[in-house]
Amino acid sequence: MKNTIYSKLKFIQYNCIEAQRLAIKRQETKLLPSEYMRLKVHMAGCSVCREFEKFSALVNKAMHTRLHSMNSNATATLEDNYKKDLQQKIDDFLNHDNK
Repeated sequence: MKNTIYSKLKFIQYNCIEAQRLAIKRQETKLLPSEYMRLKVHMAGCSVCREFEKFSALVNKAMHTRLHSMNSNATATLEDNYKKDLQQKIDDFLNHDNK
């Protein structure tokens, strides 16, 4: 009896891990029909995974928004001293190879 309960709990745990993996995958790409069906069946009976999917989508959206706002406003610049030092290292390296 104890063994069957344990095996059922392990199966449920595996299904939740798989469902969460598919929920994350669905945010980035289209699922295969078999993956979509497994996810739908699991989500129908698992409120924890439904909440996980909502939270994961919220985090994903926030990260995408943050990354896009950083990319559109950012300008990459190097300090003049760093540029000079880097140029000197390049020149030294090139001059060393020519000797």
